[in-house]
Amino acid sequence: MVENQETQETIPEVVNVKALSEDLKTMKQMLEAMRPAEPGPKGHVEESAGSGTIEEAVKVTESKLRDSFKEFLKTAEIGKTFKLEETIGAVTATNAIPTKWTAEPEVLSPEGADGYFLTDRVVRWKNDVKGQPGDTVYVKTFAAVAAAAITSGTEPIFTASTVSRVPVTLVQKGHGFYISKANLEDIDDADVDALIEQSKNGILRAVDGYFLSQLQVDAAMAAAGTITEAGAMAATVLTKMWGSIMAGSYKPGAVICSPVQYASLLQDDQFTNAATRGKKDIIETGVIGNYLGMDIVPLIQGTLNAGGGTYRSFVLAKGAIAGAIKRDIEFEREYYVKDQRNYFVGSVRFGGTPVHPSGIGLILTVEA
Repeated sequence: MVENQETQETIPEVVNVKALSEDLKTMKQMLEAMRPAEPGPKGHVEESAGSGTIEEAVKVTESKLRDSFKEFLKTAEIGKTFKLEETIGAVTATNAIPTKWTAEPEVLSPEGADGYFLTDRVVRWKNDVKGQPGDTVYVKTFAAVAAAAITSGTEPIFTASTVSRVPVTLVQKGHGFYISKANLEDIDDADVDALIEQSKNGILRAVDGYFLSQLQVDAAMAAAGTITEAGAMAATVLTKMWGSIMAGSYKPGAVICSPVQYASLLQDDQFTNAATRGKKDIIETGVIGNYLGMDIVPLIQGTLNAGGGTYRSFVLAKGAIAGAIKRDIEFEREYYVKDQRNYFVGSVRFGGTPVHPSGIGLILTVEA
């Protein structure tokens, strides 16, 4: 061992393995040369180093060599006197190194107002429904009545209320998938959650598409009127329809529009200035979700794109649609031994129809 004079640090000596090996080889040759070629005659006594002396010397030297080399590996700076090679080469790396997957999967689904019609903003849900898909549920309606002056001493004249019913056909929307037993054992739990989430999003979009189709079945359904604009969607257009619905004694609750129309609104200073006034969260997020008390709901489902650059949007009063629901979205899992598969099925049973035409307005705009 040597001592560094500046740092007073003990530095291990570097063993020259090659030199030691050469010395060992030379020593063996010298010892072999000293060995008698022929044994002496019987009774002849000759001095020697003793039986086994040469072999023991060689073993001791080899042992010292191994110990010195071990000490070198422990203390010396690897890389200065020899080079380490990568055991796994480029050819075999793909076989030896396992493939790594991220723990959290990415769900490729557009983020939007999926399932808006399942809320109670514009749909008045009836939860006491009994029956199977395809059954018809009748929602009772009572028409408005007009009051009249009553003259003392005369028989009052009253108008009778018209009682009617609106049929609602229950339907079932759902999505299912299966995973084999072996695959279910190998994949992460997060993968199953992601598959279920995608099924749920698909069901939500199916519900929205169903209600949009109900609104578009008959143009006369929009009794609050139809506004046809030669230009793009703007705040002034929404204000006009807001007034039409208010004139029918309804309170506007939502604007169901295409993302293209929503983008036009975001470029309208009158819309953005009024919507963001005093609302810090809108300024921070850049999302405008309400205007004149109406939810602004851009949906990609349905046929809001009428073609030729024309887009539809609906302004709906609160409770303008009657909905009947048997159960909320639920998922079931079933395992079949025969085919070694796990089946996952999500579904919802519901139905709906517009019951307040005067609370529904249609807007047609032309978007560039």
